[in-house]
Amino acid sequence: MLYYRGDLLKKYHFAHSPATWSELEQQARVIQDGERASGNRRFWGFLWQGAASEALTCNALEWQMSEGGGRLIEPDGKLDVKHDRIVIALKRARGWIGTISPPDVTSQLEDDSLRIWEQGDGAFMRNWPYAYPESVRRNSSIRNRVAVTILPKGAASNGRHADTLGGFQLMISRTSKNKSAAIELVKFLTSPEIQRVNATTRGYAPTRADLYYDSKVLKGNPLFGTLRDVLLQGAVTRPSTAAGARYDAVSHAYFSTVHQVLTGQKSADEAVGEIEKQLRNIMSN
Repeated sequence: MLYYRGDLLKKYHFAHSPATWSELEQQARVIQDGERASGNRRFWGFLWQGAASEALTCNALEWQMSEGGGRLIEPDGKLDVKHDRIVIALKRARGWIGTISPPDVTSQLEDDSLRIWEQGDGAFMRNWPYAYPESVRRNSSIRNRVAVTILPKGAASNGRHADTLGGFQLMISRTSKNKSAAIELVKFLTSPEIQRVNATTRGYAPTRADLYYDSKVLKGNPLFGTLRDVLLQGAVTRPSTAAGARYDAVSHAYFSTVHQVLTGQKSADEAVGEIEKQLRNIMSN
């Protein structure tokens, strides 16, 4: 989801949070220039995760789907790589680096973004729900200035808001010597009571729809009132089910090639062709 500094949008006379990437770029640039002119030379407009890792798979999938670029692999196993739209998405992201995003964003993970954000040195940040309790904790310098919304969409007619689903899965080993007790433990940990605690204290998104309307959850973590809209309008899944046991290889091929675009080692056009070629090889073996 997209975190933003509501106080800074107001300071720089923006009436609403960005609905498109173009609006985000404009707002980020204006706020960054203004804050730097006021003396904070460390301030950046947009924080995200560009390290060669699963974090980049998530970010890049959001970019390309927001531009109508497909989800890489459809549920039936067919490739879904819309070349031209993904090229647009990757070129856009490459343009953020060193302009509205830190030059070393290509080595940053979620906690790196959060650390800069908590210091008050960012206008916008893409991150997971866990970052909300951290942003508003009692000694946070930005405690009362944080707002959250869905990620922006692209300019294409079939562009959409795209927010990657994470996950806090629980499972039972098939070799467990005490499956009945393990089952009871999982039922306990996924119960409404424990999910309520996890939502309010750890920022974990509930799997039970009714908890997004629960008064205790909303009082302890107002984020989940907004998150209803995120899940309804923008939630997208990585192709882990479609790829099955091949997903690790799929993700590695994807984020490694995207990272080469972000670091200037490959053009976006070359990279998309390489992604398609690698995914076809992985899925055919």
